Amino acid sequence: MDKLITTGLGGFPLELDDLRWQFNAYEAAFKAIGNGLGVGNNFVLYGCEASNLGGTLWTVTAGVVVIQGELCECPAMPTITVPIGNVLLASRIVADDSSGTETFEDLSVQQTYQKRRAVINTVIAGSINMAFSVDLLTGAQLSDRILGLLTSQDIWHNIGDAGEPVFNNLWVWEGSQARPRFRKDVNKTIRLSGLLDGTNAINSTVFLLPAQYTPSSTVQFVIHSMNNLMTSRVFVSSAGSLSIPGIGTANSIYQLDQLPPIPLD
Repeated sequence: MDKLITTGLGGFPLELDDLRWQFNAYEAAFKAIGNGLGVGNNFVLYGCEASNLGGTLWTVTAGVVVIQGELCECPAMPTITVPIGNVLLASRIVADDSSGTETFEDLSVQQTYQKRRAVINTVIAGSINMAFSVDLLTGAQLSDRILGLLTSQDIWHNIGDAGEPVFNNLWVWEGSQARPRFRKDVNKTIRLSGLLDGTNAINSTVFLLPAQYTPSSTVQFVIHSMNNLMTSRVFVSSAGSLSIPGIGTANSIYQLDQLPPIPLD
């Protein structure tokens, strides 16, 4: 990591380029950490946990994200609506801090302090430059990556990927938010995530979980349609079958993040 040497004697001629040198060094360091741990340049450092409250309504905790090597504090969002077809982002915003107003030698008054923060928003998928945003539903979480390295935590398994379970009966991924996926966490429970579309489905069975991801007996949960919050039920059998009755209508889009962790025992 580059370093600005400030211990020299004799009157150091400090210039703005010197401060910029040090700032660039920190930015490069955070990029190197992200790339080294496999999370890239944009990731959640901690917090910013998105939880589905039912339908299109979400809540996000406060936290810190790294965007292109910059640390950005991100305030909590108690409730936010994420319409179907939209993504949930933490995006960088820039604002002047009035306490940094300075009069320069040429008598011009300029702003010298800049607050660089993150704000939670929702936009149509693909309509924003993702280089300056973190996707809170599918983006990288540094804590997850480190925990996985330390504990061999399971990765997310996307339905339909090579070697993973496939969609059955014309169920599909809705296409905008997180892909339907599952994983086993360190507490030996199964977590489900992602957006399902059963509008054209011909049967209630969505996909089959592998044997090591199935409960000892059938469990069921209440789930709400993303379209109009109509209530349905999700069944996960000991054979691994995940099914949602009431298919084949325009009300058959479901967010799996509504479901609690499924115990294996």
